[in-house]
Amino acid sequence: MIYRIYPTKDTFITNDVRDGSSTRFTGSNLGFSEELDVFKRAGISGTIGTRASASLGRALLQFDLSAYAALTASGDIPISGSTYRLRLAHKTSAETLPYSFSLDVLPVSSSWDEGRGMDVNDLGDKFAANWVKRTSSQYWNTSGGDFLAAPSASAYFDLGTEDLDIDVTSIIQGWMSG
Repeated sequence: MIYRIYPTKDTFITNDVRDGSSTRFTGSNLGFSEELDVFKRAGISGTIGTRASASLGRALLQFDLSAYAALTASGDIPISGSTYRLRLAHKTSAETLPYSFSLDVLPVSSSWDEGRGMDVNDLGDKFAANWVKRTSSQYWNTSGGDFLAAPSASAYFDLGTEDLDIDVTSIIQGWMSG
C-alpha cells in the first residue's frame, strides 16, 4: 500500500550574502516561494587572505501526521515493517550546480511559521520563519534553525541534478513515537 503525505507548510531560510555586499540576508522568509533552495556557498570576505563564513540555505518542511497516526492506531496500516521515503524533484536552473555532495535530512525540533515571503531574488520579504527567528516574535535557539542530530537521513548527489529520494523511516518513526 502506498500512502502519500504532502507538506502542510514549507519555506527555505538563508544567511546568504549577495554579490557586492557584506550584508547577510538573515531576516528573509521564502514561505510562498515556488522553490526550496538548499545550498552552501563558499565564504567571500572581499579582503585577500581573510576567511569568511559560508552562505547557507535550508529547506523546512512540516507534515501533518495525524491522519496517518489514526490509520496506524486503527490497524488499517501496520505500525512496523513500513518504510517511509521523502521525495523532492530537482528543479532545472541556469546557475552552476554543485556535484559530489551529501545532503542531510534532520527533524526540526521547534515549531515555526511558514510566512508569506516570495522574493527569491532579492531576499527582501521579512515574515515569520527566517535564519534568526522561527516565528515573527520567537527566536531559534541556534541561528539557522533548531534540529535534532538523530534520527537523521543522508543522500549523496553525484551529478547535482538528481531528485531527492531518501529513506526517512527512522525520522517518521521518531515523530510517531513522540
